[in-house]
Amino acid sequence: QMTSSPSPLSRFLSYGSVVLDYEDLDLLLDGRWLNDRLITFATEYLMDQLNVDERERMELVCASTCEMLKFSPEFTSWLADYRSRALVFFIVNNNRDPTRPGGSHWSLLIYDKERNRFSYLDSLYGPDTEDAEVIMHAAARHLCPPGTKPRLHKIPCPKQENTHDCGVMVIEFVRFMLKHGRKSAAKALEMLAVTRMDGEFMRECRKNWRTIICDLQKRESNKR
Repeated sequence: QMTSSPSPLSRFLSYGSVVLDYEDLDLLLDGRWLNDRLITFATEYLMDQLNVDERERMELVCASTCEMLKFSPEFTSWLADYRSRALVFFIVNNNRDPTRPGGSHWSLLIYDKERNRFSYLDSLYGPDTEDAEVIMHAAARHLCPPGTKPRLHKIPCPKQENTHDCGVMVIEFVRFMLKHGRKSAAKALEMLAVTRMDGEFMRECRKNWRTIICDLQKRESNKR
C-alpha cells in the first residue's frame, strides 16, 4: 500500500531516502501487507550492496516515483538520464486514486536495454497490467530508441500462496535479478520462472528483513 510520511515521534530508522517507523517494522510479521516505505527501503538496500560497476548498469525507480509516472506522465524527462542503464526496475502499485495513498497489490516492471524490452512480473495468477502499461508508456519515450512501439511482456514467475506476500515477492524478484541478471536479463528471467518462492521462503525473507532493519537501527543508535 502507498502511504503518507511517518510521524517524527514514531521514527525507528532513517536509511537513504526512507524513514521507517515501528509500525513499518511490524508489517514484516507474517500475514501483513508491505507498504511503499518498506519496499523502497529493501530495494534501495539491495542496490547499495552492488559494486560500483554493477551500480552503474542498474537503476531502480521507487514506488512513489512510479506513482508520479502514472499520474503525471508529462514530468518524465529525467528518465533520459537512465538511457545508459542495462536494467531499469519500476515498482508498480495498483492505486488508481492520485489524490490519496492506497492500493492493494505490488508488482515489478523491468526495462532491458539490450533487448529493448519491458518485462512484467506479477505474483498473481491473473495479473491486471493496466498500471504497468501506463508506466511503461511514460518511460518508453525516454528509454527506448526512437520509433519503438513498446509492448508489455508478461513473464512467468513464482506466484504468491496467499493474499499478502506480493510486496515481499517484488523485493525478492529485484534481489534475484540484481544477482543473476548482470550478464543476461533473459537468462535470469528464465531461471526466475522455475525458482521456488513458497510461503515458507516468504516467512524467512520477512525475518531476514526485520533482522537487517534492527541491525541498522542499532548501528544508527550507537553512532549517536
